[in-house]
Amino acid sequence: MVSDIAARLKKYNIDKQSELGKALIRLDSMYARIEELKKEKNQLEDDVEMLEMMIMYKINKGNRQNEV
Repeated sequence: MVSDIAARLKKYNIDKQSELGKALIRLDSMYARIEELKKEKNQLEDDVEMLEMMIMYKINKGNRQNEV
């Protein structure tokens, strides 16, 4: 990710140590963090769904065994 922004800065002749360069690098890292958080959120939602299904399965299995 950092190499991508470094290449883009070089392409547009922007010094990485300049105020603009530092701001663009920070902005790029913020966008990357947002993407990481979205992936983490999706994974957590999937984990919650799986756990809910496991709990419902256990409850239903227990109810079926109690009926017999």
